[in-house]
Amino acid sequence: MSLSTLDTASAAMDNLLVTFTWGATPTVARYVRGTSSIMVDGQLFKALPSMKAEFAAQQGGTEDVPIFLTMDMRKAPMDKLCLPYVHSKVRVVIERISPGTDASRFELFSGRISRITVKPGGNQGVCKAKIVGVKARLNATLGVPATTTCIHQFGDENQSMCGLSLAARTLTGDITALYDSGKPNRVTVSIAGSPDLDNVLFNRGYIEYDDLRIMIRASLGGGLFELKYVPPPYWMGKTVKVVEGCDKKLTTCRHPTRNNEVRLLAFGRAMTGRNPLFEEQ
Repeated sequence: MSLSTLDTASAAMDNLLVTFTWGATPTVARYVRGTSSIMVDGQLFKALPSMKAEFAAQQGGTEDVPIFLTMDMRKAPMDKLCLPYVHSKVRVVIERISPGTDASRFELFSGRISRITVKPGGNQGVCKAKIVGVKARLNATLGVPATTTCIHQFGDENQSMCGLSLAARTLTGDITALYDSGKPNRVTVSIAGSPDLDNVLFNRGYIEYDDLRIMIRASLGGGLFELKYVPPPYWMGKTVKVVEGCDKKLTTCRHPTRNNEVRLLAFGRAMTGRNPLFEEQ
């Protein structure tokens, strides 16, 4: 007798379902822990007997305790996440179901992948994903920071805050070169017309394709940009968005195409003459 499939998961009445979603389209991959693929509510979950989820007790606080998922690194989206390139955010939903009973489908955890470990513990062919929940630790700054940089979010179009339109500061172009001059984090974008690509405008902006955004470190002229991370090879020839950024400085607000100094909120640069906290009645 030959044994072709070894299922090391303990015997259980329920099956584990995992759904991955990423990209703007979006792209979806579904797996079930078991030796046979199954249909649930018209959705096909492909068999992945070696998949393993590690759960921790949730304490009901302001932050979800992360869980870990170990699976075949050749399966999507792990095949791309294990490469040395950035990837768009991958959302994960983990459910359980009693075989043959769609109504028993129940969500156990949802979140996004925050870290990938390749060959955990020296195990070949697998990877381990850390999945963080939708809740995050509360971080609130008390008072108003007295810094020399603006505290507004750039491009919020809120007339009481930044007031600048991000849509009006978004360009579209085709990537014609990757890894210029041996620098893996450089890309060249062909943009129609003669737009102002001043580094002051595009520093801390981003280039986006299929829901993957990579921050711009510098605009070097002629459509050449230096990015914070190495873009994936499949970006070559793609049509991308090139979006302006803001370093929150007064000189940037004074740029001729911005002329937005009146909305700069940086108390460390010029404190107001009246302070109601110390005003005598």
